[in-house]
Amino acid sequence: QSIVTHCDASVFESKLLQLIVQSKWEENVRKQRYWSFFLYGVCFVEGATAMMMSAKSARPLVVVNVLQGVMILFEAVTLGLESFQLKREGLFYFAGPWNLLDVAASVCLLAGGACHFKDALGGVQTVGALGVALKCFGLVDYLRCFPRTASLVRMVSVILTDMVPFTTILIVMLVGAALFFTINSPNEEKFSLGDETVGPLRPLLTVFQLMLGMDGIELDDSTTWPVVIMVVLFMTIVVVVLLNLLIAIMGDSYGKVKESERVEALRERAQIIVEAERTNPHHHNYHQYMHFVEAAESPLELGPQEWEGITGRMKQLL
Repeated sequence: QSIVTHCDASVFESKLLQLIVQSKWEENVRKQRYWSFFLYGVCFVEGATAMMMSAKSARPLVVVNVLQGVMILFEAVTLGLESFQLKREGLFYFAGPWNLLDVAASVCLLAGGACHFKDALGGVQTVGALGVALKCFGLVDYLRCFPRTASLVRMVSVILTDMVPFTTILIVMLVGAALFFTINSPNEEKFSLGDETVGPLRPLLTVFQLMLGMDGIELDDSTTWPVVIMVVLFMTIVVVVLLNLLIAIMGDSYGKVKESERVEALRERAQIIVEAERTNPHHHNYHQYMHFVEAAESPLELGPQEWEGITGRMKQLL
């Protein structure tokens, strides 16, 4: 756990550590993880089917009731297992986003099922739909098991983490521009605080649409000069500078993970092993000694190597 949490991914370049991770994965974790993936997929398909059929009143009511009842049973069992896991792990339960995502998905699906039996169609179409979406997002957690997708999951995680300072600056710019337009043009419908759909968030939504090049602010002969200046400044700073900076940050994060794609995938697998050992500490037994045989000259090392990004390729050439 200390290695996964506090050490850089480069430590997994150690041959001994790679063998330890592979041994633990093959003997104790792989079968359990694959079965969990299968059961999670079954729950997701059943819940999505129940919510989609419930959202359409033309479907047979008995079938929908049965599906909703089974879905509620599955999600209640899931929440029970999550509560036991929380009791065993303590604060470590909140170490990653996946447990919280599973809990949120189960709660929303249970609320959507309750709305179905109370004939609250709006609750099914909102809370139930959100639960199905969160359940689908939770499938990403199980994609960490596979070598080809583990590094991609790690890559997305690193990019989102590196984007936090940028997102803070972007939010400040969006809020400042939204406040300006709200005060300068209070009678404009696009900056009204009493919007029926999003309410006081309407000015912020309009500025966000302007940033994305959607239907935002139109400049014509009636537009005042302060609005023109603010639009020009906003487009220059946010669209030209910040969005290009975002592309540069994402490219740098991509290159950082791609350079060590293989060890990043191994690190994700080690993280899964740590989570499994923490969840069921008494279900994992390992050999006291480990023996392995390695060829003196492996032909695999002489063949073409996989692409590891521009930085990794430069290191190979040097």
